[in-house]
Amino acid sequence: MLRTMLLFSTLGLFACNATNGAEAEGGEDPEAAAPVFASHTKEVLERAWTDRFEAPAILVADEVVIEGPPDLIQHIAVTQDPQVLVSTTRTVPEGLLQETRVREGVVGREVRAQLDAWTIVAMKRMRVLQRPGDVPVTVQATGSALLRPVEGEELRRPTITVRGQHRR
Repeated sequence: MLRTMLLFSTLGLFACNATNGAEAEGGEDPEAAAPVFASHTKEVLERAWTDRFEAPAILVADEVVIEGPPDLIQHIAVTQDPQVLVSTTRTVPEGLLQETRVREGVVGREVRAQLDAWTIVAMKRMRVLQRPGDVPVTVQATGSALLRPVEGEELRRPTITVRGQHRR
């Protein structure tokens, strides 16, 4: 039993030190790209997120488009209910687009999202676009738009646009 355990332990050590052969054949070291990824990740993590959406509010409209930088995904959650909603995710020239809409024939249901402390409701369709680079977070609500902060005056307009810049 002890001999079998030692054999597997030794084999495990050899496996941990093995390469995929690229280095031995003069190929590129797979860990060589790690500093590039690490510096980009560090840049995103060091950038302070906007405080524009920290005060609780409710935004309701027929359609809502939310655009922001790559770290937008860390701040937003969109409901997923395949019986009521249709969701697609695809790459477009502007970035990564997630579109969620209410299924044809479904009445009385909506697309809901949480962006930091904001609750966002789209009666028909919601689009979330992650854009490359240091872009502001923009929320545009169209079609009978209502913005109701917990503290403050409500705003009703055909279109409401709210923009939040990253803190420096």
